[in-house]
Amino acid sequence: MNSCYALALVMACARIAFGQTTDPAACFQSGPVFFSANFDSLNIYEAPDPGEIVNGYYFRYLQCATIPNARTRSEMEQKGLQFLSYLPEKIYLIAIPSDFDLASLAALQPKSLVPIQPDWKIGASLQELPYGDWAVHGDRVDVDVQVYPVLSIGQGAARCRAFGCTVLKEGNQNGFLKIRLRQSEVQRLAAEPWVQYLELAPEPGVPDDTRSRSMIRANMLDSEHPQGLKYNGEGVRVLVRDDGPIGPHIDFAGRLNNQPDLDDNGIHGDGVAGVMAGAGNIDPTAKGMAPGATVYSVRYTADFQDQTLALHTDQNITITNTSYSSGCNAGYTLAAQTVDQQLYNHPTLMHVFSAGNSNGAINCTSYGAGNQWGNITGGHKMAKNAIVAANTGPDGTIIGSSSRGPATDGRLKPDIASHGTDQETTDDNNGYYVFGGTSAAAPGIAGLLAQLTHAYKSLNNGQQPEAALLKAAMLNTANDLGNTGPDFKYGWGHANAWRALQLFQQNRWMNGSADQGGQFNAGIQVPSGMRQARIMIC
Repeated sequence: MNSCYALALVMACARIAFGQTTDPAACFQSGPVFFSANFDSLNIYEAPDPGEIVNGYYFRYLQCATIPNARTRSEMEQKGLQFLSYLPEKIYLIAIPSDFDLASLAALQPKSLVPIQPDWKIGASLQELPYGDWAVHGDRVDVDVQVYPVLSIGQGAARCRAFGCTVLKEGNQNGFLKIRLRQSEVQRLAAEPWVQYLELAPEPGVPDDTRSRSMIRANMLDSEHPQGLKYNGEGVRVLVRDDGPIGPHIDFAGRLNNQPDLDDNGIHGDGVAGVMAGAGNIDPTAKGMAPGATVYSVRYTADFQDQTLALHTDQNITITNTSYSSGCNAGYTLAAQTVDQQLYNHPTLMHVFSAGNSNGAINCTSYGAGNQWGNITGGHKMAKNAIVAANTGPDGTIIGSSSRGPATDGRLKPDIASHGTDQETTDDNNGYYVFGGTSAAAPGIAGLLAQLTHAYKSLNNGQQPEAALLKAAMLNTANDLGNTGPDFKYGWGHANAWRALQLFQQNRWMNGSADQGGQFNAGIQVPSGMRQARIMIC
């Protein structure tokens, strides 16, 4: 029998590096920069400029000959060095204690130690004039600022005020502040030693909207047959980040928690929630993917500096959906970094985003290849660890308006496709309405993840699955549509919940880790007669 065999291989801390004869450029949003190999000629005993010191630290880019392994990095951290971020290839942004012995950096095989230039801190959105109308207020402009983590956000806010900025918002993670300052002062603010990064505040979000249970085989996990499977998301908590309170609606009876800051009367969030987890109590044809899941709702914020993370840690919400756009192909923004940090630091959390409905839109691309590519809507959707959903019709054909990749840096987006067109879903006051676009495709994927979570826990004595495993299982078992293999329209293909469930039932996955210079060996047996084997490292 010719069939397809899919296996998900989840590896933590895997890193792959390719040797090159010359060191590549550091890729900043202001442009590429080649670091000179200056470490051997530095006066390592010269004290740093006192004006550079921020709470006992100063900051440099360090380019190494090789990527140090975990043990070497740990030894440096024990001496006070902080590794703040990584740039390909072999470049680290580091925080150095003011009394640190630079000679000890020899263990990292350093080639370059470079002071940070103001231009390198400024995102592309702040380098292109004119700025968007949403951010401009006379001669002032709204800017998102990231301060170095050696400062608290409150300390960063105080420094912004002392500089002359108006602080509009203090975030709760990732050193985030939203400020307003004179447009002429952007470069001078970037030169402040406590500022890590600046970008234009994103434009206000708008909804990404314009019979899917069977299309992605969710009905096979939650069957109407008395003896069928009942993986309906029971025991799983999901979050709708959208426009206002959900309901009232009997389809969410006993399963709904609207957060207290919601006071709008929009129905976009109702539609999203219905696709994700509506019970179909009045109209069974409007049943959502995970009618047993508990639904929470909060107001959408583009920066992710809201209560989302607290709801995960305090209420065990593990799946969120955001069907809002915020700009077009905005690049890897502070919001994207915040999303990735949340998912990396909290391995059971997953964010699902709509790809957007901007394919073909004027001025919504950055590739010079026409308006059919590179139009994913919003910086948060460029996150590496989240899931972005494209929109198909009932026959699995991609809808022409569904936004397409690649991401600004060339990565694959969207990740997966789902049926989102012409969905009947919940309205408020026990009503229903027709809903569509990638706004409906994304909660279909989020609901499917809730079903798979329920299934995994049932198969593994209540153990919570890691989000990376859920993502790998979904992507690697998708129906391959469009071009052969992953592409910029469908991502990895059209979601297939049944095949993902079979992967769990048959234990076709494994977990391992490999540090820099190490290896992880895995034996994979492919049954005879298989015409294709898919192996994914996630």
